[in-house]
Amino acid sequence: MQVSQKQFKTTDPDDIDRFPSCVSMRLHCDAIESEKEGFDRLDLQLTIRFGEHTEEILGGTVTIALKRGDLKLKIEDGRVPLDDLQLTAEFEEYIEYEEAQEIGTEVKGSVSAKDVGIEAKETGKRSRKSQSKYYQVHTAGTETEPIWRFIDQTGKYLHRMLKKTTIGIVHAESNPCQIAARFTVSGVGDIYLVKASGLWPKNISRNKFAQLERFLVGLILQEKLQPHLSYVEVVYERF
Repeated sequence: MQVSQKQFKTTDPDDIDRFPSCVSMRLHCDAIESEKEGFDRLDLQLTIRFGEHTEEILGGTVTIALKRGDLKLKIEDGRVPLDDLQLTAEFEEYIEYEEAQEIGTEVKGSVSAKDVGIEAKETGKRSRKSQSKYYQVHTAGTETEPIWRFIDQTGKYLHRMLKKTTIGIVHAESNPCQIAARFTVSGVGDIYLVKASGLWPKNISRNKFAQLERFLVGLILQEKLQPHLSYVEVVYERF
């Protein structure tokens, strides 16, 4: 049995990974042997890396990253059963936060026939650090068009890398079985503007900055990030 892999190619080679420094992905596929079913189950693995991308635009430069994005698969002559969807725990994030508690000064006094007593207890601020675990990947879609939704939970942007991590078990129902994967963003809210220079004066107001930031991110989204940021195919053929 053989699994043939090929990358999606168009007239523009940048369509494979349009901005590799922002998001770059590859799919890997290994056949799983089964005495009953043969080589018709495929271990589908993902390598993906997130980071920052700097782009020249309107006479200046901007650096962007992703807050959210969807990995969308389209499987022809195969499916990924719901029970075989994976990739959640491998992309979790531990976020540390600090809890502060205000404590005042407590004074107690007592008077008796023999003496006067005063007891004071000084208090202040107490804090403790805790950690919470958040999953940054959620699954959606159907068995033939499953979706892995990456969502940053740190308040900034996605900036991790996975290497050959299983995302699901594909049940190949015919020969060949073709798996097409694309990584997409859908709106301005999916993009994080890391920094910008040479585009507006330094003394710009916050409201004006927010308007320009939204316009700039929308322009990049419309002209640079559609229809996808990355696209790759894997074809399984049984010989």
